Order: sequence, then structure tokens, then C-alpha cells
Amino acid sequence: MSQLYVMCPECYLELPLRKTVGEEAYFMTVLGNVLDEASIASVVQTHAILSLETPITEVHFVHDPQCSVVKDNSSASASLEELIHKNRSFIAESAPDLPGVHFWCIRSRLSDGTLELASI
Repeated sequence: MSQLYVMCPECYLELPLRKTVGEEAYFMTVLGNVLDEASIASVVQTHAILSLETPITEVHFVHDPQCSVVKDNSSASASLEELIHKNRSFIAESAPDLPGVHFWCIRSRLSDGTLELASI
């Protein structure tokens, strides 16, 4: 069984996440990790395609508090917590069948190249 991790491409998280969670994971990017109809459709389609080969049991959205896309977006006046709350609600409405959805925030980048994650 595998897991799908969704993150912002500007945060360069794939390598540290792979070191943190291991090899049984797939990764995809959504700019700013801000979900809308198109991006959630991509997550759902990616999940369905990957699940043809091996079951994807959990989908993890990893947010970086230092994400420049979210920080620099003038329309993103909401805090990270508000963004995650909005994403949770959007998934519940738009993709209720997506399995094991989890939200994480990077607490710190460790010296061994891994990440300390906090569930939110």
C-alpha cells in the first residue's frame, strides 16, 4: 500500500519528504497547495490512476509555512490555518471519497535532510 503526498513545487519538498516517509510514496504538486476545482480533480485523477497499480490508502497535503507562493500572493490574505481549513472543506464537498486525507505543516527541516511534520 502506498501514500500520495501533495505539496507546492516552489517549496522543493519531494526529496526531504522521501527521506522522511520512505520509498512507498508518490508525490504531486499543486501551486501553493491551494485547492480549487481543477487541482482537486487532478488529485482525484492521479489517485485513481496510481491506485490501478497499487492501492493508495492515504493522501497527505503538506504545507510549508514559508511557502513563497502563498506568502507573495496578494489575494492570499488568509493565514495558513485558514487556507488549510478551506482546503479541508473543499475536499469534503468536492472529493468525499478520497481516502485517508491528512494535512501536515512543516515544523522544521532537520540536519539529516528529513522533515519534522506536525498534523493539523
